[in-house]
Amino acid sequence: MPEKSVVGMFFLAPEEADDARKEIDDLIEASKFSKIGWREVPVVQEHLGPLALENAPAIYQLVAEGPDLSAADIEIQAYALRR
Repeated sequence: MPEKSVVGMFFLAPEEADDARKEIDDLIEASKFSKIGWREVPVVQEHLGPLALENAPAIYQLVAEGPDLSAADIEIQAYALRR
């Protein structure tokens, strides 16, 4: 992973996950960050009860490379992107 990378955690409604990820991709593309990729977080569904299964979000991690700035400035840029 690049030295100046950031990871975002996303808890998305399963039926809207693809659209939400596309919107997030568009935000990343318009920012100073470069998307490295998405990772779907594995969930062991056998450990979830019926209510949890019914309401479980789709969990994703987004890895992006930060701009050529100091670590502190990358943190500020990442914070602004989250908002």
